[in-house]
Amino acid sequence: MPCFNPKDVIFVINKWDNIRKSGNKKKNEEYKLEVWKKLKRMIKENWKEVKEENMFRLNLLEVC
Repeated sequence: MPCFNPKDVIFVINKWDNIRKSGNKKKNEEYKLEVWKKLKRMIKENWKEVKEENMFRLNLLEVC
């Protein structure tokens, strides 16, 4: 039995600013959306208890 509640786990997707498909900003945003949907699906398949509001994308370029 885990020493934490699996529903309280937080997933942080690091280096989100490195995801690029082309120099076109619109295409990059569309591609990032596709990647985000796929990552969420993969996490949910492997960690059934996860809540979507506990998944975060970390983009250091937007923080600074």
